Amino acid sequence: LNVSFIMGSVNSHFNFNHYVANFSGRPVNTIVESNQEVAFVYGINADPTIIDPFEYRIAFTIFYENDEEIFTTTFFNETRTFYEPSGLFDGRTMFTYLLGAAVVGVGVLLFNRGGKSSSTTSSGPSTTEEWLPDMPKAPTSGKRARKRNSSGGKRKSKGKGKN
Repeated sequence: LNVSFIMGSVNSHFNFNHYVANFSGRPVNTIVESNQEVAFVYGINADPTIIDPFEYRIAFTIFYENDEEIFTTTFFNETRTFYEPSGLFDGRTMFTYLLGAAVVGVGVLLFNRGGKSSSTTSSGPSTTEEWLPDMPKAPTSGKRARKRNSSGGKRKSKGKGKN
């Protein structure tokens, strides 16, 4: 047998007579002896601008002949689903990255604006006045505690009583 050429096509899943892509025949011109097997490579490149992600019927046919007749055999005829290539930066992924960056940026802006925190170093001890400006001040020394006496916690008045 003389294998003449191979050709393939991508067809509509619903109507096989509607060709989406027709891959031209590739000449093989190989003689195959009886009881011999031969493998042929037939690569395709589907144009992504023509073929949308969807189910299609794919068919590959081989053409061969002997001294008396010409034969054709469709050796692959199946429905396959085409997918968009998944890349690192497709439209949806890029939108997700930009949205995430915007949320982080707004969070940092609100944190810096609301907290008014700054990383300053001081040599003295920190007090509650630095980080709680609206709260009542805590006593800084024990003077108020000494003003109470042991008779019920009443305060002594200055200068009006006997000692």
